[in-house]
Amino acid sequence: MRFAWRNLNVFLLAWGVLASTAWAQDVAAPQQPPMSAGPADSSAEVPAQAADPQPSATDAWAGALAGEVAGLASTSSSSDVALKAHYANSEALLWVDRNGALASTRDVAAELARAGEYGLEANAYTVPALQAEANDAPPAQIEYQLSHAVLAYVRDAWGGRSTGGKLGTQLPDPPKLPEASAVLADLRASSDRAAYLRAQHPSHPQFEALRQKLARIAKSEAQTAKTRIPDGPVMRRGDANAQVALLRTRLGLQPGEDDQAFDAEVETALKAFQKENGLAADGIMGAGTRAALNADTPDKQRYQLLINLERWRWLPRPLDGNAKIYIWANIPEFRTRIVKKGEIAFDERAIAGKVDKQTPVFSDLLEWIEIHPTWYVPNSIKVDDILPSLRRNTSRIMTRYHLRMDCGRHGRDPARIDWNSVDIRACAFSQPPGEKSVLGDFKFKFPNKHDVYMHDTLTRRLFQVSPRTFSHGCIRVQNPSRMAAVLLDHDKGFAKDRLDAILAGPKRLHKEVLQRPVPVHITYFTVSVGEKGTVVSHPDYYGHDKRLANALYGKGNLFPVAQAPGRRARKPRPKPVVPKKEWWEEAMQN
Repeated sequence: MRFAWRNLNVFLLAWGVLASTAWAQDVAAPQQPPMSAGPADSSAEVPAQAADPQPSATDAWAGALAGEVAGLASTSSSSDVALKAHYANSEALLWVDRNGALASTRDVAAELARAGEYGLEANAYTVPALQAEANDAPPAQIEYQLSHAVLAYVRDAWGGRSTGGKLGTQLPDPPKLPEASAVLADLRASSDRAAYLRAQHPSHPQFEALRQKLARIAKSEAQTAKTRIPDGPVMRRGDANAQVALLRTRLGLQPGEDDQAFDAEVETALKAFQKENGLAADGIMGAGTRAALNADTPDKQRYQLLINLERWRWLPRPLDGNAKIYIWANIPEFRTRIVKKGEIAFDERAIAGKVDKQTPVFSDLLEWIEIHPTWYVPNSIKVDDILPSLRRNTSRIMTRYHLRMDCGRHGRDPARIDWNSVDIRACAFSQPPGEKSVLGDFKFKFPNKHDVYMHDTLTRRLFQVSPRTFSHGCIRVQNPSRMAAVLLDHDKGFAKDRLDAILAGPKRLHKEVLQRPVPVHITYFTVSVGEKGTVVSHPDYYGHDKRLANALYGKGNLFPVAQAPGRRARKPRPKPVVPKKEWWEEAMQN
């Protein structure tokens, strides 16, 4: 009998190790309500304390309770499988001892209840009933429910919540998540388990800035509910009015020596409020400022912060990998940046995909840079742009733009091919380096399933237009020479004069393979926080905000899709800047 039990324990442990790597996919996720830095919450850094006492291996009570907890993990989900393996060890108890819930148990339960402060939903994590000095729930239930809730919380903090495949091109491949067994082991070893949970959120400064803005909104709403300022006169510094006391309270100021005096402290706080809320920061209490002080936060602003916090969870950690540098292109901003050791080393305008040819959201590794690159025409341009021109007898597209074609058994002369019967996608079209190269002088290559990369362009006038939704999916970069210089200098000490000599030389392909591939992140953040703490919103031309808000909260109606060039406006607008046609659009008329 002893031999049989020993083998059963070995079997359970082995089963748990094999299954724990997939735990995150099966953890229950909520269906309702997203440059490198330290922990997302400075409060996570607390003085070390002694770990809660753990039962010894010989404690029969602990062993029996652990076995009872393992029995509660009865489903085939990978999280339950991991818990079953964990609690096969009699020393595995995390949350209780003979005297009831440990001090850390109450701290962790309180931390889970504050999930909303990080853009998650507290009601998604089932926490056992705990009283101040005694437990409502049985010990085994406390162990099982809290361990299960913590695994779900860590999974959501790292990878975001399930959206049922409703996000299209804005949802990248999921990041690598910590294994359930590692999370449980870390919790057991941690001296501050609540701080451990806080540290699972993204550590990027933008995530923390958005989180703090969400917290200020919650605080402001609570204060607004308590202190509404009635109609009254315009007030400015030097005035005296009984409403100033209400204004001080609304702005979070302590009572002054004279609560009716509109002094410098009130003026400074009012200017800060006006600036944060998009008002003229003149420090004058007029009708517009009074209305803003009394207004509830618009639902759109709150949910926009929430969905952008969610997007930060989709990114790998750390952002710079092993290269200590990364490329960051944010589509709604139409900007490309290079972040080196936490500092912006490159920041230029970018051009993204058209609304019907959207640039996808994903992360990859830049492996090489091409100078004087060859352009291999993608199928979308073959079908949509080149084919209509070739079907006309007068087409000069091949000679005008120095295109080359190889159509296999059909030959290499497009004039001898019946384009009504031959599938142009089976033919290879390319454009060698030259003055008319659509890629310009640079291509930044990070091989990926989307066949998207970054490159130079001949149509540089488009960088002066806004919005810049003009490409077929790739990112076009302003000042690519500077971008290449920053990357090559970091990777191999490549001198700029050497790069200039290559550019000035013959227009033939020169390829520089990076010694350390550089992480590339193409993102879709529609809200950011500036250096002075101001919140900046960016138009949502792809409709991604609408889809994500609907998938997570059923609030897609709050997010009308911004209109990009070529789409009919619902209301009259100033006449937009109309760029000249791209080369393939011009060629189609020849």
